[in-house]
Amino acid sequence: MKSFLKFIPLLLVFILFLSFMAVVPFPKTETKKYLSIEEAMKNKIVSVHFTGKGGYSGECVELNIQSLIDHDTLIRIEPGRRLVSDDTLLQDILIVKEIQLLLAAREKKQFNIFGFCCEATNHAPYGGAKFSVGYMADSAFIKLAMFLSASNLPLDVMQSAVWVLSNNHALNSINNENESDRPKMKELYQLIAGMKGLEIKFPWYTLKYKADTATLFSNIPVKLFGEIEYNLSDPAHVDLVVRDSRNNFVANLFVNRPHNPNTYTYRFSLDVAKYPKGKYYVILYVDNQMRVRKEFEL
Repeated sequence: MKSFLKFIPLLLVFILFLSFMAVVPFPKTETKKYLSIEEAMKNKIVSVHFTGKGGYSGECVELNIQSLIDHDTLIRIEPGRRLVSDDTLLQDILIVKEIQLLLAAREKKQFNIFGFCCEATNHAPYGGAKFSVGYMADSAFIKLAMFLSASNLPLDVMQSAVWVLSNNHALNSINNENESDRPKMKELYQLIAGMKGLEIKFPWYTLKYKADTATLFSNIPVKLFGEIEYNLSDPAHVDLVVRDSRNNFVANLFVNRPHNPNTYTYRFSLDVAKYPKGKYYVILYVDNQMRVRKEFEL
């Protein structure tokens, strides 16, 4: 009993120490707080001018920003922000790459904004076109912007991806002929298909469209890029042909080609500039028996 009583003072000291630690807060790590550019403008912390550089993709908008206050400010320009054109005939621009900047007291800075047009039926902004700070687009555009920012995909691929969301273009309008980009393209297709509730996660064909100086998106397909997968358990002769919706012959991709048993992936391109609009079928025959039938539409 006496030995236990010796520990009571130590126990009381320990309890007091724990009580002290519970009520005394640890010093918090200082965190940098970035202001949204829209918030900074509303609170008259900065003045901002967005000006078109004469394009509609990539670094197509120039930002001039000036601090209006006597202390440093951290400003954030968010991916997924939609800059609204003053001229309603011109495209709005969706910002893809985030900018974080330190603006010293009364400092002026100039930056290029990396983004893409998001109204395919409007005209491209001309040099000197004015934009307002606009608003944050919905979560799908924000996710897409963040993905594209990190992807390093070609500009035309990024632009087509934006139009799939903004103008409801088909998923297979996103065309990329660079073989090394296939893993990123699969991620992109899956991302957009999930946003739009599409069952097709990776289109078996994509379309390249005619370039037209009079409009940003011509909607006139000129080339089809396709991929057919098939498996053979026995040696066979194989034909791959194109037919229209009335089963009329259109083109041969290959004829009477001998195959050994194996799994095959055949990639091809097809000039479709002169094809009438409508549905077509790429059909694989194995020893004159139809094995695969894939539909495409122009």
